[in-house]
Amino acid sequence: DELAARGLVQVGTLEDQLERIANTVALEEQLGTDSIVIAPTNAAAQRINHAIFDRLIAAGVIDTSTVTLGRDGDPIAAGARVATRENDRELGVANRQTWTVQQVNADGRIIVTDPATGHRRTLDADYVTKNVQLAYAVTGHGAQGMTVDTAHTILSDELTASGAYVGLTRGRHANVLHAIAYDHHDAREQFTEAFTRNNADLGIQAARDQMQRDLAGLDLSEHRTQV
Repeated sequence: DELAARGLVQVGTLEDQLERIANTVALEEQLGTDSIVIAPTNAAAQRINHAIFDRLIAAGVIDTSTVTLGRDGDPIAAGARVATRENDRELGVANRQTWTVQQVNADGRIIVTDPATGHRRTLDADYVTKNVQLAYAVTGHGAQGMTVDTAHTILSDELTASGAYVGLTRGRHANVLHAIAYDHHDAREQFTEAFTRNNADLGIQAARDQMQRDLAGLDLSEHRTQV
């Protein structure tokens, strides 16, 4: 109720919310606002990452003259925000550390810069393919420990209590809840239900079901064709 009173609850269909979030975060990126999207599943996070990537291409922020493919087929190009997903002492990178891509080489190597320190790293093609992904949207687990200017959390029937808590406590200045709901009453009920869910180990069948939900609708063919 307090979030709604502050104008921090957006309500709409899945497609409306994804469109709104992608447009908003792309604009925030252009304005230099540090923001993150907390998605309920890996598939949703990837879809949002690709949508933001496309908008930043259109805005001239990302240069696609040379593109390589990262983890799970994510397109990687100069100007994009990415995360490294495995610790590597030799390369000098950490799991979930975020970077800005400065250059993509024809052989698949990329040069990245830490936006906080300015430190530069060159990542070899094999590491990029296996362990680099777009980093505009993450799951609740991936957002743990982050602090940003604005956090956008997607409220759906996949969101757990821990995911909701993490998502709504990442933003210094604003934490926006994007509810896949008919109206604010529906959003309030979903919000309450989210805090009854947990992500503890519920067994192998639950894990299989979750994997199917994560993979549902995953389509990388468009970006593979472009590359």
